[in-house]
Amino acid sequence: MQHQKQTVKTPFNRHLRHSQDNLPASPPASRSDGHRITSQSLFGNHQEISIMHGGERYSLRITRLDKLILTK
Repeated sequence: MQHQKQTVKTPFNRHLRHSQDNLPASPPASRSDGHRITSQSLFGNHQEISIMHGGERYSLRITRLDKLILTK
């Protein structure tokens, strides 16, 4: 007796299949390196800095897990 694999069609499965069909044939080109600056040169001995952008103040801080978090 031969077993056949059955695929259950659910909205989730259709969504996955559809999104995979739309993937590019090759990975997207990497971003330009642009201007690089180290977090050490930004923060110095501080854990948080303020950044003014578009007339708004943002806070960039280093977490206990050494991650960066930007908040408005």
